[in-house]
Amino acid sequence: MKNKTLIIDGNNILHRSYHQYKNMRSSDGIPSSIVFGFPYILQSLIKLHKPEKVMVVFDGGRDKARLKLLPDYKKRDKKADFDYEDFLKQKKDVERILECLGIPFSYKKGLEADDIIWLYARRYSREGQVVIVSTDKDFVQLIDKNISLWNPWKNERITHLNYHKHYPFSPEQCVDYLTLDGDVSDNIPGYKGVGEKTALKFLNEYGSIDNYLNDDKLSDKKIKKDVLVELYKKNKLIIDIKLFCKTTKLFLKDIPVFKKDKINKKELALICSDYSIRMFNQDDFILTFKRLL
Repeated sequence: MKNKTLIIDGNNILHRSYHQYKNMRSSDGIPSSIVFGFPYILQSLIKLHKPEKVMVVFDGGRDKARLKLLPDYKKRDKKADFDYEDFLKQKKDVERILECLGIPFSYKKGLEADDIIWLYARRYSREGQVVIVSTDKDFVQLIDKNISLWNPWKNERITHLNYHKHYPFSPEQCVDYLTLDGDVSDNIPGYKGVGEKTALKFLNEYGSIDNYLNDDKLSDKKIKKDVLVELYKKNKLIIDIKLFCKTTKLFLKDIPVFKKDKINKKELALICSDYSIRMFNQDDFILTFKRLL
């Protein structure tokens, strides 16, 4: 694919690195799971996909507009095996490494990565193919002929031609499916008493929530229209990334990008020394990133 852009769900890779390499330590005993894992995974992705451009997007926290609609949105219990302070420290050093490697990254406090990723996907899909790297099923709704997903843990590319092999709903039905079934990972409740099977049966029969609500002749014993109207109004704005960006008037020009235009080997060596990591100083590792400049 020509003019390919790789958009990385940064927090997705951060968490994966944190857990996958959790036993890694520097010679002084400093945890190095993320500082090692993130650049290592990133290099592997670049070598595999051979993009012309790469953008890493980090999460800036829960959006206030969504929290007004659903106060418990993305509220998660603290896990005993998760050191949040260490996570943030390593994340900052990952940002330093990205600058040393000339890889742009973007985030803004109070903005969610999903929304920023959509804005970049929309921009770069006008120029060529976009591959979003994430395991988050929310991004299925963005799939079209120019935008695909790459699941880095299953090594699978999900496109508008093969999505049915990975998900039982279409990109156009993704928001409706999550509205009905809910999204446990984001703490979004669905229609009470409706699970995966009922949600899929509903979509197979009616096609979409809009079709069902706008046809007076349609009536479902399980899903009542008056209840669904209220749920759909709230959940659609929370879940539908395109609608949310349009409604809240989000624009890329308002979101900062952090980037250095050249490789900084000296700074990179200092960071790697702190964590007792040698491989990132090697020429073959750096060359992967130099080719993108």
